[in-house]
Amino acid sequence: MNISISESLHMFLQKNIIDTITFGSKMKHKNSSSSDNDFLHIIAEPYFFRNTCLFTGHQLQYKEYENDILIADHVYVTTRQFLHNIIHAESGILYEVLVHGQLKHTNLYWLEVFTDEFKNFQTARCFLGLAKRDLKDSTKIFRTDQKLSFKKLKFVVEGIQYVIDIISHYEVENEFKDVDYNGLLDKLKEDITYVDYRRIIDILSNIVEEYRKWMQYFLDFDKIPKNISKSTFNVIGNYINESPIIATKTIFDTTLNSLYYEAMVNNTFK
Repeated sequence: MNISISESLHMFLQKNIIDTITFGSKMKHKNSSSSDNDFLHIIAEPYFFRNTCLFTGHQLQYKEYENDILIADHVYVTTRQFLHNIIHAESGILYEVLVHGQLKHTNLYWLEVFTDEFKNFQTARCFLGLAKRDLKDSTKIFRTDQKLSFKKLKFVVEGIQYVIDIISHYEVENEFKDVDYNGLLDKLKEDITYVDYRRIIDILSNIVEEYRKWMQYFLDFDKIPKNISKSTFNVIGNYINESPIIATKTIFDTTLNSLYYEAMVNNTFK
């Protein structure tokens, strides 16, 4: 989950950026003239992250508006968070920027050598979990925000396609790889009936559930690794140990502590 932050914290973090990576529709070359910008910022580590016992896997997010129109989505992550979250598949974004070659000109360029290692059970389950959530959200808002409802289904298809790519890396059954996903998405038009919309939901829901079962089967019978190898894990650990991150106290350490505490206790991300 991402924690929404204030403009003042956003402005502070902007001054502590190490690398900025474009993700989303522009990274995938699927953007339109009305698409907003999606930025993943790798930031210098605030003192709070080094000295807390709270779970800090949640990334920070700020949505930038101009005249009530969303123009940019900023997601902030420290180097340590990035590595922790991509290993534990806490966020699909990090895997996406890796497989799309977006780390090439960042301080994490070396991680690209291990791209295939992240094609594992946990990454696939992450995308299937996100797909299941988006299917539910799409159904809820179909009558109130059709455009966003359709967008959610596009995310579902993208998630399924990431899973297909992961499975294709191994010699295992992949029954749904030849489904005409673009054909399904092409049916999402303003005049679509709810009955036809539900058919698409049911097809995608069935595929997601079947893949969830298959992934567990593949894991149980050692057809796909659960996570990265120990040797790769050690390389990542050595990188962190050999590249000490200097953390300095800031006026926002108390704010960050409150945000992550609320996320833990009240499941609040705003």
